Amino acid sequence: GQRLLAQWVKQPLMDENKIEVRLNLVEAVLSDVELRQRLQEEHLRVMPDFFRLAKKLQRHKGTLQDCVRIYQAVRQLSPLTSTLDSYSGPHHQLIKEFYATPLKEMEQDFGNYVEMVEATIDLDQVEHHEFVIKPSFDEGLTHWCGCVDGADRLLRAVFLSNSVHSGLHPGQSGCRRLAAQGSVHLHGRNAGNGCHSQSCY
Repeated sequence: GQRLLAQWVKQPLMDENKIEVRLNLVEAVLSDVELRQRLQEEHLRVMPDFFRLAKKLQRHKGTLQDCVRIYQAVRQLSPLTSTLDSYSGPHHQLIKEFYATPLKEMEQDFGNYVEMVEATIDLDQVEHHEFVIKPSFDEGLTHWCGCVDGADRLLRAVFLSNSVHSGLHPGQSGCRRLAAQGSVHLHGRNAGNGCHSQSCY
């Protein structure tokens, strides 16, 4: 909102009719407390900064996380338009013309984008804050994903085995402090001369 407000201040409207429309739209939101709270708490808070995302995509700096953020915002357009349609105040026609209808059209325009994201990005992993391509999207990815999963299981098994032999619980760290005197037995007597007073192994 700060960027838009600054733009309005630097480039104010000169047409009286357009100024009147803008004032009526502001009045509609200010006068309806329930509408304003729902817009702020349920919809606008989860919307990303589209201006910055557009700049990143234009510079070819976009990431899978950026694509997911746009996807999540598009999925919020339908509930947002429903909230706007629920407004029945004196300016409901303006709300419909300037906000609800354009947002519905935007949601339709992004239909192919939504399908692309759902077909390529593993949305289940997004819940764990991981942004990756679905293994099923490509045979090569499926193969390497299986290799990574196998390696992960092997590492976990080795770690569990070492924890049991060292007397540690499975969730306990295997990091131990070793005094300089003890490090001599590991690295040789000469190595102990250059060690710090404590080392971590």
